[in-house]
Formats: sequence, structure tokens, C-alpha cells
Amino acid sequence: MTRRVIGAIDLGTTKVATAVALVYDTNIRVLSIASEPCSGMRWGIIEDREEVLNKTRAAWIRAVRMAGTRPTHVLMSITSEETEFFPTRGMVKVTSGKVTKLDIHTALELASSTRIGEGKRMIDLIPRYYVLDQREEYRTYRPPIGYVAGQLEVHAYMVLLPDNLLANYELLAKELGVKIERFILQSVASAYAVSREVEREEGVMVVDIGGGTADMAFFQDGRLAGGGSKAGIGGRTIITALSQNLGIPLVEAERLLREVDLSLDYVDEYCKVSRSTGYVEIELNEVQSIMLNYVEYFYKLILEWLRRMYQTKRKVLLPPRGIILTGGMANLKGIISERVTKYMGNKLGIQLPISIGKIIPIEGVSEEYLTPPYATLLGMLVTTNYYKVEVAPSGGIFSRIARWLFG
Repeated sequence: MTRRVIGAIDLGTTKVATAVALVYDTNIRVLSIASEPCSGMRWGIIEDREEVLNKTRAAWIRAVRMAGTRPTHVLMSITSEETEFFPTRGMVKVTSGKVTKLDIHTALELASSTRIGEGKRMIDLIPRYYVLDQREEYRTYRPPIGYVAGQLEVHAYMVLLPDNLLANYELLAKELGVKIERFILQSVASAYAVSREVEREEGVMVVDIGGGTADMAFFQDGRLAGGGSKAGIGGRTIITALSQNLGIPLVEAERLLREVDLSLDYVDEYCKVSRSTGYVEIELNEVQSIMLNYVEYFYKLILEWLRRMYQTKRKVLLPPRGIILTGGMANLKGIISERVTKYMGNKLGIQLPISIGKIIPIEGVSEEYLTPPYATLLGMLVTTNYYKVEVAPSGGIFSRIARWLFG
């Protein structure tokens, strides 16, 4: 049984989380997890470089010390509103009469060679489906190895991100003394942490709402079929709104966000908060109303994403396995309670099948970290069971090929 050491770094809006793990042929074992509060990120962009570097270094050093080993390569989460899923395809002639691994490698390399816009870089190539002999009835979502055919065509998505954004992350990693093995979209990482293979096969949407961004990954037929990212929605946004509307310090607004339960009907109930002039009482209904305004915006965003994924203008189709919510905002009390879902259903005309994602247990991870705020960090490690190192016969960019590609 082979094994290697890998690290993972998740740069979030409110915290930096790091981990070290052992990757085996079919499973992983997490050796350590460490995190630090951090306010240097804004909407996926490194805004305060010194803050982010210092907090990431502190968390990384702790993780390495606890693990007793230092990885040279890390997985890095990333998010951006400028993420682009660019459709591409590659076609090859099947010379042996039956499709081989080499044919699939070659078709994928051709698909990846499509010219992209200046200032963009590909971080991943996601196969969507394969077509044999240019006949749509011979379409398959699994690699058609061994199929009789004269021609193979692969349809795929190139996942593109701004080159300058990636360069800043790479510079940060260099100063930590590590090299980024692979960038992973935050939504995709979270999806692998909280969804099961059968859910991704039948169709599911995973939405990760953190401190400052909302990220979505949509799976169908076991493949990532699309995604999205929206900045300016998350815990920090609601905290700021509570602070400004109620005239209270941010620390008090954050406390209210944690304590107020959206599932309860507060009638003539008040809470005491501090202001610069002293303590005052604030009606809980008012606090709840401000929070619900942002939850409504979040629900509307999901509807917008659903229409885009299913390519409908008005009608909203729902994924068979529903919508899984994760990220720090999943801990908001009552966010998917019957009271909230009915309220949103009446306002929006549709009741969304939303559930809170539960992280699938991983060896070495305690209950403390099997929570929504750590879904992205742990999900990155889970993806190592899907992305295995295989040397492409042609020696091209696909030296790292997903295990499911030939699974």
C-alpha cells in the first residue's frame, strides 16, 4: 500500500484553516488540523497580505508540529465571482478499433488546448460526457474504455480563474515554503465533504455560505455540471447590517447573530446590548427581521442558480437529491426550520428542499471539526480519493488524472 503526505489550506473570510494528512490508495488519515481567526481576506481576494500571511503561517506551523511531518505540497481552496466554466471538446481517431486509456488521455489533452482569454488560467478540466462515432445515441458519462468505435469525442468544462488571483495565492504558498499541488474550488471541496456519491450521481446542489461569499456546486450524473460564486453574502454581511441598523458594536452584532433563533416567534421579547452610551434593550423581532431579509436574499440566489443550471427562465426545477447547505452560515439557528422554509415559500412561491450538510466521518478527525465551517478544508482532502497520480502515456498535463476517470 502506497502512501504520501499532503497538506491543505483554506483561506476563508473569517478564519484560516490548515491540515496535514496521510493519503493511501483508497482512503486518507488526517494527522492534524489547526486554524486561526483572520480578517485579511475579502470575497476570495487577499486584501491584507501581511495579516493573511501571518495567520496562515501560524496555523500551518501548528498543524505541522502536531502532525510530526512537513508536507512539501498542499491543496489550496479558492473562490472568485470570475470563475468560468468554459465548454470545450477534443476528438481523436480510435486506431485500434477499441477505445483505450491513451485515446481518452489524448482527447482530454486536445480539449485542454483550447485557446482561452488573456489573463485567465485553467485549474481543472472536468469531463462532461463522451460521444462515439459522432452519434449522440452513443453518448456515455463514463469513460468508454473497451468500446468498439472509430472515433472518440470528449465534451468537457475548463475551469478558469484570473491569473493574477492564482499568482497571489502561489506567492503566499512560496513564502510558507510549500508548493500548491492543486487549486480546488471551495464549493467543490465542500460538496465532496457533505455529499455522497449516489447524491452526486442522481443530482444535487451544494451551497457553501461562509463569512463573505456564497459558493455553489451542482452535480449531475456523478459529474460537476456547473457552479457559481456570489460575493457580499455571508455572516460578515449580516453582522455589519445588524450593527448599522441597530446602532450597536460589531461584537454585539456577532453575538446576536449566534444567539437569535429564526425558528422562534419572539413576541415582546428583548435583549440587552451595549452601546457607546451604555446598555439598551432591543426587540428580538427587529433583530430577526433584519436577519430574515438576508436569508431571503440567499434563497433568491439559490433560485437564480437553479434556473441557470437547468436553463429555465421562469420555471424552477429542483435537483432530485435537493440542496445541501454548508459553511459557517449553516450554523445559523433555525435557518432551515419549518417556520423559515414556509415563510420563504410563501414569499417566493416555492418551497426549497434544503438540508444542513453533515460531514462524512474521516479517520483522524474529531467531532469538533466535523462541522460546516470545516467542510471546505476536509473536502479538499477527500478529493484525493478521486484525483490520483497517474502518469499520462503522452506525458502531458494529465499526469494528475481523476481516479473516477478510469474508475
